[in-house]
Amino acid sequence: MPLQIHPSLFNPAMLWADLAMKATEMMVASAEVIGNRVDQIARAGANPSPRDIREIALMSSEKVKAATESNLAVATRMQAQNMQIFARAWQQWLTSLGAMTALTTSRTFGEALSRQNSLFNALSRSGRTHAQISSDTARLAHAAIKPVHAASTANAKRLRRAKKTRSTRR
Repeated sequence: MPLQIHPSLFNPAMLWADLAMKATEMMVASAEVIGNRVDQIARAGANPSPRDIREIALMSSEKVKAATESNLAVATRMQAQNMQIFARAWQQWLTSLGAMTALTTSRTFGEALSRQNSLFNALSRSGRTHAQISSDTARLAHAAIKPVHAASTANAKRLRRAKKTRSTRR
């Protein structure tokens, strides 16, 4: 029987690559936001305007909100996934152990070939299970980064517009 590669084995790689892109996008946006805010604070100096004070206050509340949403998303997913991962791992272990035991107790060559095939299938399912766990972990990381990514990219856009507005007024 030829080796068949299951398409879901490639899914984790795509999920992790997408996560890397989101993290990069978030870091670029965060750097832009930090630069804009530091510039705004430096320009305000000792006499910040009400708009400057609002922006400074907004920094703290946005961070708390994004961190809270991220923690909630992680806790929710972890609660649902922990039991599934445990059950899946336990089932794989028992299936593989049973297949190995059956192979070692084979009495004929034909029986051994049949049981070897069962062991191969059990181990193949184990590979798919590991790919699924990797996918689940990537989805968990996506859920964790989503609120922070949303806040940082939205802030970058908002501050970019505000900066354009300020520069056209001058």
